Amino acid sequence: MSNYLNKRKMTTALDKSYLQFINELKDQIKTARVKAHLAVNRELVLLYFRIGQSILKKQEEEGWRSKVIDRISQDLRSEFSEMRGLSVTNLDYMRRFAAFLISQQPAGELESLPFFQIPWGHNLVLLDQISEEKHRLWYASQTIGNAWSRNVLTHQIKSNLHSRQTTLNKTHNFDLTLPNPQSDLATDLLKDEYNFEMNITSNFYEVLILKKKSSKITSQKTLLNSY
Repeated sequence: MSNYLNKRKMTTALDKSYLQFINELKDQIKTARVKAHLAVNRELVLLYFRIGQSILKKQEEEGWRSKVIDRISQDLRSEFSEMRGLSVTNLDYMRRFAAFLISQQPAGELESLPFFQIPWGHNLVLLDQISEEKHRLWYASQTIGNAWSRNVLTHQIKSNLHSRQTTLNKTHNFDLTLPNPQSDLATDLLKDEYNFEMNITSNFYEVLILKKKSSKITSQKTLLNSY
């Protein structure tokens, strides 16, 4: 009887140890996924900023009118047909985003701003729903500090949180740290359609390169067989 009880205790202890081990692995995977999507998101928002900046520059230097965005969208989408983010509407958002950032910050410090650490959809909410440009930075920082989803951000803007918090002197300076993998912001990052497009694009070109290499090898074999 004592042997049976001892074995049962050992099994229970092993089960607890195993469950703890599995949970630790799950946490590592979730954290790594968030980090990966943060990296993709940062590159995406930087890309959109640079596209918008390039459009602004050409419009200023060469007098291109707003209709040129239609042509830019058409030409880019003919090359990157799988990317919905190159629509006329989104290109105009890129131009507006770049204009806003350039007017707010010296060029050397732009990439350190929190706008590059939140999903593109969150930035669209800030552009559309906040007319006071200086308040956009506050809401972007709060989004990271509180790990807000896009819906929560929208609600906080509509409820005029900035005015209520600053009136009560409850402003916080949050560190721009990794969002909790369980948070709403992390969930939005993982399902963001624009980030997903970037991953598709990367895979698309890997497949394309492999196909080209395969086609080249086949052509070489055909040529050798002809001799």
